[in-house]
Parts: sequence; structure tokens; C-alpha cells
Amino acid sequence: MGDLQRVRYQLTRFGNGFDRGHHRLPFILRALTLRLLRIPGPYTADGKGPFTRPELREHVRKVLRQSKVGTKVVVRGVHYDSPAYAVRSVKVERTKPATPLVDWVAQFVSKSPYLLGETGPPGKSDCSSTTQNAARAVYSVQLDHSAELQAKDAAHFVFFHDPADLEPDDFVFYNYGRKVWPLADHVELWVGRRPFMFWRRWTIGSRPSTSGVNYYAMNSYDASRVVTYGRLRKS
Repeated sequence: MGDLQRVRYQLTRFGNGFDRGHHRLPFILRALTLRLLRIPGPYTADGKGPFTRPELREHVRKVLRQSKVGTKVVVRGVHYDSPAYAVRSVKVERTKPATPLVDWVAQFVSKSPYLLGETGPPGKSDCSSTTQNAARAVYSVQLDHSAELQAKDAAHFVFFHDPADLEPDDFVFYNYGRKVWPLADHVELWVGRRPFMFWRRWTIGSRPSTSGVNYYAMNSYDASRVVTYGRLRKS
């Protein structure tokens, strides 16, 4: 997977060093405006001005939008002892997380019909045969053909319960009422965001509801049926 680059912005009280957060420009401009509410105007930006707050906001926006990455704008109030704030643009480089398990299953979307007890994909599949085959094909890890047993397999998984810790390729174990809680009766792989569908979170696996391997939006009901999450031990 290649690197994804994007320009983001940072705001800090001048002289204190820049914070480690990276935000979109509208967020930064709103934050700057809120800080300036406590500082009497008019304002200057790198010695230019004077500006009212709306004028300053527009000036900072234009400078950062039209300049190269690394541009810094220092904003001050009318009084010499007023705090100053600095805004700068930075290029954030992040590596798209590798998703070998998800990618392996994705090649069978709409091509692997569901049938309980089957051993695909390739071919017909059920939920645990899908995750079993993905782990075997990608990492040569042999899992049981059972969601319940996979959810108990501490030799091959690190289990956790906080959804904030989820990463792509993690296993999601559910109980939809076919077994006594908290035994797992279903398993899928966590996808997270999908291209052009950032407003939802997704899993991938094999369900009878869509006749086999497909993507599924994680809704509130699905979330309430999660027994545990598992991260595959790859070695």
C-alpha cells in the first residue's frame, strides 16, 4: 500500500512549540477565532493589518491556502502584552494500513455463496470457513472451522473488548442468539473505513443474509451483539 499525503494545519500559542495534532483548515480557523475572542483587536498577521476578526480569519485562510507547505502565520492583538498565536501548514504522511486478510476475502465478494458447513472460499462458504481460509492463505495459520472455537483460541489471538482499539484485519466475534451468550456464533473481519464510504464502518465476511461473502456496515444492533474482538498472532 502506498503513502497517502495530505496538507493539514496546526495552531499553538506562539513560542510554546506546535502541538502534535493535525487538523483541517476550517477547524483551525474556528479555533483561532475562539482564542481571539479573549484578545482585544484590531489584529495583525506577520506585521500586516490592522484586521478585524473576520478580516483576519480570511487573511490567514488565503495565506495558508496559497502558500507552500511549512508556511507560518503569527497573529497578534493590539496590545503589546497580548498573547500571540501561530498557525502553520504541514504535510502529513501516513501509510495506509496493510489489510492482507481483508484483501484476500475481498476477491470473493459476490462470488462465494453462503452455505452452513461449507469450506470455501473459493466455492461456497460460511463465516468461520471464510476467516479460516484467509488466515491459512495469508499467514499459514490453521484456525478451527468454528466461530465459537476461534473466539476461544488464545494460542492464535490476542483478545480485547474496546472498539477504539480495532484495526483493519482484526476479527469480530458476534452472538446473534444461536448460542448461549457469550459463546460466539458468527465471525467477520474488521475493515473500518471504505473508499467513498467514510461515514460508516465496515466488516467483511460470509453471511446468509446476502448469500455469501460481502461487506457489511456495522450498525448499532451488530455492535450490541459483539462478544469480543481478536487480533491474529502472525508468528
